[in-house]
Amino acid sequence: MRRFTSRAIIALLAIGGGYWAAQTLAPLAMAPLSVDQPSAVMQAPTVLPVSVAAGGPSGDQLVQEVISRSLERRPNIAAKVRQLVRIGDEALQGKGSYWQQGVGNLRRTRWELETLVGADPAFVTQVYDGEYVWTDRKLPGTRKVTRVGMEAIRREANSLNGAGQGGGIAGFSDAAARGGLSQLVTSLARCFTFSSPQPMQLGERTMLAVIGTWRPEQLEREWAGLATKPPEEWPSHLPHHVLLYIDSSELFPYLIEYRGGVDAALVTDPHGVFATRNPLALFELFDVEYFGSTMPASLFQYTPPDPSWHDVTSKVIEELRDAGAKGPAEMTQREGTWRE
Repeated sequence: MRRFTSRAIIALLAIGGGYWAAQTLAPLAMAPLSVDQPSAVMQAPTVLPVSVAAGGPSGDQLVQEVISRSLERRPNIAAKVRQLVRIGDEALQGKGSYWQQGVGNLRRTRWELETLVGADPAFVTQVYDGEYVWTDRKLPGTRKVTRVGMEAIRREANSLNGAGQGGGIAGFSDAAARGGLSQLVTSLARCFTFSSPQPMQLGERTMLAVIGTWRPEQLEREWAGLATKPPEEWPSHLPHHVLLYIDSSELFPYLIEYRGGVDAALVTDPHGVFATRNPLALFELFDVEYFGSTMPASLFQYTPPDPSWHDVTSKVIEELRDAGAKGPAEMTQREGTWRE
C-alpha cells in the first residue's frame, strides 16, 4: 500500500482527467490518502489500423474541430465513462456518466464519477447550471465543494477586449472554463500539440488516433525546467504525452490515454497509436447517445450540502490570464471535416 500526495490524488480524481483543468479548478489542500490496488485492471480497447484517403485536417485542427464542430454544436449528449489511473504499480478504477444539453448560452453539463480509495467510495460530481460550475469532491473523511462564476469570467474577458489587450483571458471561449467535455478537450488543446491523425478500426467505428506532446510554454508553466530532463526523471504522476481516439464521422473523443515518462518512446514508435496496456491514466467514453428528447432539469441543478463551499472564480481568472500570457500557440480552424 502506498501513500499518495494530495496533488496526485486531485490529479487522479479530476473530472474527466483534464490535467490543466484539474490544476485550475481543484483545491490541493487534502491530507494524504492510502489506495489499495484493485483486483482487476481495465483493459484498453482492441484496435486495428486501416487505410483511409489522405486530405484531412492536421492533428491540432482535428482536436479543434472536435470542440467547435461536435461538442459545441450537439444539443444533447449522454455517455458512460470508465477510468483507470495508475501511480507505479498501483491503480484506481472508476466509472460514471456524462450528460450535456443545449448549445451556446443554453449549455448545461453534468459529470458523475466514482472510484474506491482503499475500501471506501469516493465521488466527484461537476455540474454547470448555466451560471456556475459546481465541483463536489467527496473523499473518505473529507469533502470539498467549489464554485466558478461564468458571468464574472465573461465580464473580465470583455473588459480586456475593450481595453485592447490581446491574449490572456480575452482569447478564451466559455469552453475553457465551464466544465464538461468541451473544457476537457480545450484543456488538452492548450497543453498539447497533436500529431497527424492515424486511422484505426475500433469495432465497427473508424477512429482517428492522434498523439499529443506538451507545448513547451505550457510544460514550463506546469513544471519549470522539466523540458531539459530525460523522461525517466519526470514526476511519476505527470503525463509525458496523451493519445486520443476520435470518431472519424462523429468527431467525438471516445478514448483519452495519458502516458508517463516511461512510455516516452511511444511518441515516435509507429505502434504508439495503439493503446498501451500500462497507461498513466485511461478515460473511455462508451454507450454514447445523441438524442433530441429533453433531459430532466434536475440533472443540471446543484445545491451545496452546507455553506462551507468556496468560490474560486478569481483563482480561475488568474489561471486563465497567466495561461494566455505565456503565449500559447495559435490554433487555426480548418473548413471541412475528415472524409473517408
